[in-house]
Amino acid sequence: MGLDLSAEDKLEKEIVQNYDFLKQTGILDEIQNFKNEIESLEELLEESVELFNKYTIIDLINYLTKKMLNKFIPSFLAFIIQDDIDPDVPNVICFNNMQQVDNLIQIDSLKPYRKFFMLSPASINFDAFKVMVDDDKLTEVFKPLDPEIIVPMMGPEGMYGFIVFGKKLLDKKYSKSEIRFLNWIMKFTSISLQNNIHYRRASIDLKTGLYNHSFFIRRLKEELARLKRHDFDLAVLMIDIDFFKKVNDNYGHLAGDKIIYNMSKIIDDHKRNEDVAARFGGEEFVVLLVDCNRDYAYLVAERLRSAVEKYDFLFEEKTIKISVSIGVCCITSGDDLTADELLEKADVAMYQSKKKGRNMTTVFSSEMTAENK
Repeated sequence: MGLDLSAEDKLEKEIVQNYDFLKQTGILDEIQNFKNEIESLEELLEESVELFNKYTIIDLINYLTKKMLNKFIPSFLAFIIQDDIDPDVPNVICFNNMQQVDNLIQIDSLKPYRKFFMLSPASINFDAFKVMVDDDKLTEVFKPLDPEIIVPMMGPEGMYGFIVFGKKLLDKKYSKSEIRFLNWIMKFTSISLQNNIHYRRASIDLKTGLYNHSFFIRRLKEELARLKRHDFDLAVLMIDIDFFKKVNDNYGHLAGDKIIYNMSKIIDDHKRNEDVAARFGGEEFVVLLVDCNRDYAYLVAERLRSAVEKYDFLFEEKTIKISVSIGVCCITSGDDLTADELLEKADVAMYQSKKKGRNMTTVFSSEMTAENK
Protein backbone atom coordinates (compact mmCIF):
# COMPACT_ATOMS: atom_id res chain seq x y z
CA MET A 1 0.00 0.00 0.00
CA GLY A 2 1.58 3.32 -1.16
CA LEU A 3 1.96 6.34 1.05
CA ASP A 4 -0.16 9.44 0.38
CA LEU A 5 1.89 12.25 -1.13
CA SER A 6 1.61 15.78 0.17
CA ALA A 7 0.66 18.61 -2.20
CA GLU A 8 4.29 19.76 -2.26
CA ASP A 9 5.55 16.26 -3.04
CA LYS A 10 2.99 15.90 -5.84
CA LEU A 11 4.05 19.22 -7.33
CA GLU A 12 7.71 18.21 -7.22
CA LYS A 13 6.87 14.91 -8.90
CA GLU A 14 4.97 16.71 -11.66
CA ILE A 15 7.90 19.06 -12.22
CA VAL A 16 10.33 16.14 -12.55
CA GLN A 17 8.06 14.33 -15.01
CA ASN A 18 7.56 17.44 -17.15
CA TYR A 19 10.96 19.03 -16.63
CA ASP A 20 11.90 19.51 -20.29
CA PHE A 21 8.57 21.12 -21.18
CA LEU A 22 8.63 23.45 -18.18
CA LYS A 23 12.24 24.40 -18.90
CA GLN A 24 11.46 25.26 -22.53
CA THR A 25 8.46 27.44 -21.63
CA GLY A 26 10.41 29.36 -18.99
CA ILE A 27 8.07 28.36 -16.18
CA LEU A 28 10.95 26.88 -14.15
CA ASP A 29 12.77 30.19 -14.32
CA GLU A 30 9.65 31.99 -13.10
CA ILE A 31 9.29 29.54 -10.21
CA GLN A 32 12.91 30.15 -9.26
CA ASN A 33 12.35 33.91 -9.44
CA PHE A 34 9.37 33.59 -7.10
CA LYS A 35 11.49 31.55 -4.69
CA ASN A 36 14.20 34.20 -4.80
CA GLU A 37 11.64 36.94 -4.15
CA ILE A 38 10.24 35.03 -1.17
CA GLU A 39 13.74 34.53 0.25
CA SER A 40 14.48 38.20 -0.28
CA LEU A 41 11.27 39.24 1.51
CA GLU A 42 12.01 36.89 4.39
CA GLU A 43 15.48 38.42 4.64
CA LEU A 44 13.98 41.92 4.60
CA LEU A 45 11.62 41.04 7.45
CA GLU A 46 14.56 39.78 9.50
CA GLU A 47 16.55 42.90 8.69
CA SER A 48 13.66 45.20 9.64
CA VAL A 49 13.49 43.67 13.11
CA GLU A 50 17.24 44.16 13.56
CA LEU A 51 17.14 47.74 12.25
CA PHE A 52 14.28 48.77 14.53
CA ASN A 53 16.24 47.45 17.52
CA LYS A 54 19.16 49.83 16.94
CA TYR A 55 18.93 52.58 19.54
CA THR A 56 21.73 54.82 18.28
CA ILE A 57 22.66 56.05 14.84
CA ILE A 58 26.15 54.60 15.25
CA ASP A 59 24.69 51.16 16.00
CA LEU A 60 22.44 51.51 12.97
CA ILE A 61 25.32 52.44 10.67
CA ASN A 62 27.55 49.67 12.03
CA TYR A 63 24.84 47.07 11.40
CA LEU A 64 24.09 48.35 7.90
CA THR A 65 27.77 48.50 7.02
CA LYS A 66 28.36 44.91 8.03
CA LYS A 67 25.29 43.81 6.09
CA MET A 68 26.14 45.75 2.91
CA LEU A 69 29.81 44.79 2.89
CA ASN A 70 29.00 41.10 3.30
CA LYS A 71 26.13 41.04 0.84
CA PHE A 72 27.48 43.14 -2.04
CA ILE A 73 31.23 43.55 -1.28
CA PRO A 74 31.42 47.10 -2.67
CA SER A 75 34.84 48.68 -3.11
CA PHE A 76 33.59 51.77 -1.34
CA LEU A 77 30.72 52.65 0.96
CA ALA A 78 29.89 56.16 2.21
CA PHE A 79 27.08 57.13 4.57
CA ILE A 80 25.99 60.77 4.34
CA ILE A 81 23.44 61.32 7.11
CA GLN A 82 21.88 64.50 8.46
CA ASP A 83 22.99 65.91 11.78
CA ASP A 84 20.75 65.45 14.84
CA ILE A 85 20.43 69.17 15.45
CA ASP A 86 20.80 70.78 12.01
CA PRO A 87 19.28 68.60 9.25
CA ASP A 88 21.27 70.40 6.55
CA VAL A 89 24.63 69.52 8.10
CA PRO A 90 25.93 66.16 6.80
CA ASN A 91 27.77 63.57 8.86
CA VAL A 92 30.01 61.48 6.59
CA ILE A 93 31.25 57.97 7.44
CA CYS A 94 33.34 56.14 4.83
CA PHE A 95 34.50 52.57 4.25
CA ASN A 96 37.12 51.71 1.64
CA ASN A 97 37.98 48.10 0.77
CA MET A 98 35.83 47.00 3.72
CA GLN A 99 37.75 49.12 6.26
CA GLN A 100 36.58 52.36 7.88
CA VAL A 101 38.70 55.28 6.73
CA ASP A 102 38.92 58.99 7.31
CA ASN A 103 36.38 60.91 5.28
CA LEU A 104 37.51 60.97 1.67
CA ILE A 105 34.73 63.27 0.54
CA GLN A 106 33.78 66.78 1.60
CA ILE A 107 30.09 67.73 1.52
CA ASP A 108 29.09 71.07 3.01
CA SER A 109 25.32 70.79 2.89
CA LEU A 110 22.56 68.25 2.25
CA LYS A 111 20.21 70.89 0.82
CA PRO A 112 20.93 70.40 -2.91
CA TYR A 113 20.93 66.61 -2.61
CA ARG A 114 17.69 66.71 -0.63
CA LYS A 115 16.13 68.82 -3.37
CA PHE A 116 17.13 66.26 -6.01
CA PHE A 117 15.96 63.16 -4.14
CA MET A 118 12.64 64.73 -3.18
CA LEU A 119 11.92 64.77 -6.93
CA SER A 120 13.52 61.38 -7.59
CA PRO A 121 13.27 59.33 -4.35
CA ALA A 122 14.86 56.05 -5.50
CA SER A 123 18.22 54.41 -6.10
CA ILE A 124 20.04 55.83 -9.08
CA ASN A 125 23.09 54.88 -11.10
CA PHE A 126 25.85 57.44 -10.64
CA ASP A 127 26.17 58.10 -14.38
CA ALA A 128 22.46 58.87 -14.53
CA PHE A 129 22.79 60.99 -11.39
CA LYS A 130 25.47 63.13 -13.05
CA VAL A 131 23.23 63.78 -16.03
CA MET A 132 20.06 64.47 -14.05
CA VAL A 133 21.55 66.66 -11.33
CA ASP A 134 23.34 68.84 -13.92
CA ASP A 135 25.66 70.40 -11.35
CA ASP A 136 29.35 69.49 -11.43
CA LYS A 137 29.86 70.75 -7.87
CA LEU A 138 27.49 68.10 -6.50
CA THR A 139 29.04 65.20 -8.42
CA GLU A 140 32.72 66.19 -8.50
CA VAL A 141 33.27 65.19 -4.85
CA PHE A 142 32.39 61.58 -5.65
CA LYS A 143 34.36 61.08 -8.88
CA PRO A 144 37.66 59.94 -7.32
CA LEU A 145 35.76 57.13 -5.59
CA ASP A 146 34.37 55.68 -8.81
CA PRO A 147 30.84 55.21 -7.39
CA GLU A 148 28.27 52.87 -8.88
CA ILE A 149 24.92 53.77 -7.32
CA ILE A 150 23.43 56.22 -4.83
CA VAL A 151 20.62 55.09 -2.52
CA PRO A 152 18.59 57.76 -0.67
CA MET A 153 17.11 57.25 2.79
CA MET A 154 13.61 58.67 2.46
CA GLY A 155 11.08 59.06 5.26
CA PRO A 156 7.95 60.99 6.25
CA GLU A 157 10.01 64.15 6.81
CA GLY A 158 11.89 63.88 3.52
CA MET A 159 15.45 62.71 2.94
CA TYR A 160 17.54 61.84 6.00
CA GLY A 161 20.64 61.14 3.95
CA PHE A 162 21.97 58.78 1.30
CA ILE A 163 24.49 55.99 0.80
CA VAL A 164 27.04 55.91 -1.99
CA PHE A 165 28.04 52.42 -3.19
CA GLY A 166 31.27 51.80 -5.06
CA LYS A 167 31.62 49.18 -7.74
CA LYS A 168 31.59 45.56 -6.62
CA LEU A 169 34.99 44.05 -5.92
CA LEU A 170 33.90 40.98 -7.89
CA ASP A 171 33.43 43.29 -10.88
CA LYS A 172 29.74 42.54 -11.43
CA LYS A 173 26.97 45.05 -11.84
CA TYR A 174 24.27 45.41 -9.21
CA SER A 175 21.30 43.36 -10.39
CA LYS A 176 17.74 44.65 -10.50
CA SER A 177 16.78 42.40 -7.58
CA GLU A 178 19.73 43.73 -5.54
CA ILE A 179 18.76 47.32 -6.21
CA ARG A 180 15.16 46.48 -5.30
CA PHE A 181 16.45 44.96 -2.06
CA LEU A 182 18.43 48.14 -1.35
CA ASN A 183 15.38 50.33 -1.90
CA TRP A 184 13.34 48.25 0.52
CA ILE A 185 15.99 48.04 3.23
CA MET A 186 16.52 51.80 2.99
CA LYS A 187 12.83 52.32 3.74
CA PHE A 188 13.21 50.35 6.96
CA THR A 189 16.48 52.17 7.68
CA SER A 190 14.76 55.53 7.22
CA ILE A 191 12.11 54.67 9.79
CA SER A 192 14.75 53.56 12.28
CA LEU A 193 16.84 56.65 11.53
CA GLN A 194 13.82 58.91 11.99
CA ASN A 195 13.10 57.33 15.38
CA ASN A 196 16.74 57.81 16.41
CA ILE A 197 16.77 61.46 15.31
CA HIS A 198 13.54 62.25 17.15
CA TYR A 199 14.80 60.47 20.25
CA ARG A 200 18.08 62.39 20.11
CA ARG A 201 16.30 65.73 19.63
CA ALA A 202 14.20 65.03 22.70
CA SER A 203 17.33 64.12 24.71
CA ILE A 204 19.90 66.67 23.54
CA ASP A 205 20.61 70.23 24.67
CA LEU A 206 20.58 72.19 21.40
CA LYS A 207 23.18 74.74 22.48
CA THR A 208 25.89 72.24 23.47
CA GLY A 209 25.11 68.86 21.92
CA LEU A 210 25.32 67.27 25.39
CA TYR A 211 22.34 65.49 26.92
CA ASN A 212 19.67 67.65 28.52
CA HIS A 213 18.48 67.78 32.13
CA SER A 214 15.55 65.37 31.78
CA PHE A 215 17.56 62.71 29.96
CA PHE A 216 20.32 62.87 32.57
CA ILE A 217 17.85 62.39 35.42
CA ARG A 218 16.37 59.38 33.63
CA ARG A 219 19.80 57.79 33.10
CA LEU A 220 20.85 58.54 36.69
CA LYS A 221 17.74 56.80 38.03
CA GLU A 222 18.45 53.80 35.79
CA GLU A 223 22.02 53.52 37.11
CA LEU A 224 20.86 53.88 40.72
CA ALA A 225 18.39 51.05 40.18
CA ARG A 226 21.19 48.94 38.69
CA LEU A 227 23.41 49.85 41.64
CA LYS A 228 21.00 48.10 44.02
CA ARG A 229 21.33 44.83 42.07
CA HIS A 230 25.06 44.84 41.39
CA ASP A 231 28.22 45.66 43.28
CA PHE A 232 29.90 48.72 41.77
CA ASP A 233 30.54 52.42 42.44
CA LEU A 234 29.35 55.49 40.62
CA ALA A 235 29.98 59.19 40.93
CA VAL A 236 28.41 62.48 39.92
CA LEU A 237 30.35 65.62 39.04
CA MET A 238 28.57 68.96 39.39
CA ILE A 239 30.42 71.63 37.37
CA ASP A 240 29.78 75.38 37.41
CA ILE A 241 31.61 78.10 35.46
CA ASP A 242 33.13 80.66 37.83
CA PHE A 243 32.04 84.30 37.48
CA PHE A 244 30.06 83.52 34.33
CA LYS A 245 27.89 86.62 34.77
CA LYS A 246 31.01 88.76 34.41
CA VAL A 247 31.76 87.09 31.07
CA ASN A 248 28.32 88.01 29.77
CA ASP A 249 28.59 91.53 31.16
CA ASN A 250 32.09 92.17 29.78
CA TYR A 251 31.94 90.35 26.44
CA GLY A 252 28.24 89.85 25.69
CA HIS A 253 25.92 86.85 25.55
CA LEU A 254 27.33 85.59 22.24
CA ALA A 255 30.69 85.17 23.95
CA GLY A 256 28.94 83.41 26.84
CA ASP A 257 27.20 81.04 24.42
CA LYS A 258 30.50 80.20 22.72
CA ILE A 259 32.16 79.48 26.07
CA ILE A 260 29.30 77.19 27.05
CA TYR A 261 29.66 75.36 23.73
CA ASN A 262 33.44 74.97 24.10
CA MET A 263 33.00 73.87 27.71
CA SER A 264 30.74 71.07 26.51
CA LYS A 265 33.47 69.86 24.14
CA ILE A 266 36.08 69.84 26.92
CA ILE A 267 33.73 67.86 29.16
CA ASP A 268 32.95 65.42 26.37
CA ASP A 269 36.68 64.89 25.73
CA HIS A 270 37.33 64.05 29.39
CA LYS A 271 34.65 61.40 29.87
CA ARG A 272 34.50 57.77 28.80
CA ASN A 273 31.99 56.47 26.27
CA GLU A 274 29.89 54.86 28.99
CA ASP A 275 29.67 58.07 31.05
CA VAL A 276 26.82 60.56 30.65
CA ALA A 277 27.47 64.31 30.37
CA ALA A 278 24.67 66.87 30.38
CA ARG A 279 24.04 70.57 30.49
CA PHE A 280 22.07 70.92 33.69
CA GLY A 281 21.00 74.50 33.17
CA GLY A 282 22.59 77.87 32.45
CA GLU A 283 26.35 77.56 32.96
CA GLU A 284 26.05 74.38 35.04
CA PHE A 285 27.03 70.91 33.79
CA VAL A 286 26.82 67.46 35.31
CA VAL A 287 28.60 64.19 34.54
CA LEU A 288 27.60 60.68 35.61
CA LEU A 289 30.67 58.45 35.93
CA VAL A 290 29.56 54.83 35.71
CA ASP A 291 31.45 52.12 37.63
CA CYS A 292 33.84 54.70 39.04
CA ASN A 293 35.33 54.89 42.55
CA ARG A 294 36.08 57.99 44.62
CA ASP A 295 39.78 58.28 43.65
CA TYR A 296 39.13 57.97 39.93
CA ALA A 297 36.21 60.43 40.09
CA TYR A 298 38.45 63.01 41.77
CA LEU A 299 41.15 62.41 39.14
CA VAL A 300 38.66 62.94 36.29
CA ALA A 301 37.34 66.11 37.91
CA GLU A 302 40.85 67.53 38.41
CA ARG A 303 41.87 66.75 34.84
CA LEU A 304 38.76 68.49 33.62
CA ARG A 305 39.27 71.51 35.90
CA SER A 306 42.90 71.84 34.80
CA ALA A 307 41.96 71.56 31.11
CA VAL A 308 39.45 74.40 31.44
CA GLU A 309 41.96 76.56 33.34
CA LYS A 310 44.56 76.15 30.57
CA TYR A 311 42.14 76.57 27.67
CA ASP A 312 42.12 79.81 25.66
CA PHE A 313 38.50 80.64 24.91
CA LEU A 314 38.54 82.88 21.83
CA PHE A 315 35.86 85.37 20.88
CA GLU A 316 36.29 88.04 18.21
CA GLU A 317 40.09 87.73 18.43
CA LYS A 318 39.96 88.15 22.22
CA THR A 319 41.23 85.50 24.63
CA ILE A 320 38.97 84.83 27.58
CA LYS A 321 40.26 82.79 30.53
CA ILE A 322 37.77 81.02 32.79
CA SER A 323 37.75 78.44 35.54
CA VAL A 324 35.25 75.99 36.98
CA SER A 325 34.28 74.83 40.46
CA ILE A 326 33.48 71.11 40.72
CA GLY A 327 31.66 69.07 43.33
CA VAL A 328 31.98 65.28 43.46
CA CYS A 329 29.68 62.79 45.15
CA CYS A 330 30.44 59.06 45.09
CA ILE A 331 28.24 56.17 46.18
CA THR A 332 28.51 52.39 46.32
CA SER A 333 25.97 49.59 46.20
CA GLY A 334 25.59 49.82 49.99
CA ASP A 335 24.33 53.42 49.84
CA ASP A 336 20.64 54.15 49.49
CA LEU A 337 20.32 57.57 47.83
CA THR A 338 17.72 58.91 45.47
CA ALA A 339 18.74 60.82 42.35
CA ASP A 340 17.75 64.11 43.98
CA GLU A 341 19.76 63.35 47.13
CA LEU A 342 22.85 62.42 45.12
CA LEU A 343 22.66 65.58 43.03
CA GLU A 344 22.10 67.70 46.13
CA LYS A 345 25.28 66.31 47.74
CA ALA A 346 27.29 66.97 44.57
CA ASP A 347 25.84 70.49 44.52
CA VAL A 348 26.83 71.08 48.16
CA ALA A 349 30.39 69.94 47.37
CA MET A 350 30.50 72.24 44.34
CA TYR A 351 29.49 75.24 46.48
CA GLN A 352 32.24 74.32 48.94
CA SER A 353 34.69 74.70 46.04
CA LYS A 354 33.31 78.16 45.38
CA LYS A 355 33.50 79.17 49.04
CA LYS A 356 37.14 78.06 49.23
CA GLY A 357 38.14 80.34 46.36
CA ARG A 358 36.80 78.68 43.20
CA ASN A 359 38.78 76.82 40.50
CA MET A 360 38.97 73.68 42.60
CA THR A 361 37.40 70.25 43.15
CA THR A 362 35.71 69.19 46.39
CA VAL A 363 34.53 65.67 47.19
CA PHE A 364 31.39 65.48 49.33
CA SER A 365 31.86 64.31 52.93
CA SER A 366 29.33 63.58 55.68
CA GLU A 367 30.03 66.80 57.60
CA MET A 368 28.88 68.92 54.67
CA THR A 369 25.22 70.01 54.68
CA ALA A 370 22.96 72.10 52.48
CA GLU A 371 23.28 74.94 55.02
CA ASN A 372 26.96 75.22 54.11
CA LYS A 373 26.05 76.39 50.62
